[in-house]
Amino acid sequence: MEKIHFSNPHRKKHFEFFREMNHPHFNVTVPVDITAFLERIKDMELSFNFSFVYFITRAANEVREFRWRIRGEDVIEHKTVNPSFTVPTEETDVFSSVLCHTMLMLARLSPKPKRSQNK
Repeated sequence: MEKIHFSNPHRKKHFEFFREMNHPHFNVTVPVDITAFLERIKDMELSFNFSFVYFITRAANEVREFRWRIRGEDVIEHKTVNPSFTVPTEETDVFSSVLCHTMLMLARLSPKPKRSQNK
């Protein structure tokens, strides 16, 4: 892990804003053409959900700033970070947060069992 020092006043201003939050985060929404991805995972008989989370996480980890985290009064750059998601729960009408460890995700990227051809 490496401590980040801000030389850019604009970045420092963002840090000051986000460090006051209990759980600082942001969301990004962009259109992405996943046609080739869908064809590839279908050919390989991989789970869409596990494959998608794994590759999105891998891409996000390639962006240095996405690996930055506020730790106390400092910003620390991690070698890798893991995503978290909100999921509905059956027990309540609210949601839970789930942290996905990417190496565990990779282990689950195995082909799905083939369906029986018997009808």
